Amino acid sequence: MYPCDDLHAESDKEVAIRTVQQNGTLLEYLQPHLRRDREIVLEAVQQDGMALEFADLRLRNDKEIVLAAVQEDPSAIQWASDSLSADREVVQMVDSIRRWSESDPQLELGH
Repeated sequence: MYPCDDLHAESDKEVAIRTVQQNGTLLEYLQPHLRRDREIVLEAVQQDGMALEFADLRLRNDKEIVLAAVQEDPSAIQWASDSLSADREVVQMVDSIRRWSESDPQLELGH
């Protein structure tokens, strides 16, 4: 590996972060190694919870990432791992957000 290889990889990562900060679902079109990057995926799901669908399977089992995704869009729970979609804290957050949104019809979840 040459020093410039690290710079190129960092450049790809920075571009990916800026991209998913604008539109999280563009995670789908990133190279697989970038969809495995925790920082990129976290940025994507914070922008659009449904981006969890395109995250590496290992990251769909990362509680912090899943919580960020369902906080942004409770429907993202469908893309969480089986264990996290049944996790008490995750389910409580989803239920809480859904109850809150039902109490305010003006609120639009997920976008």
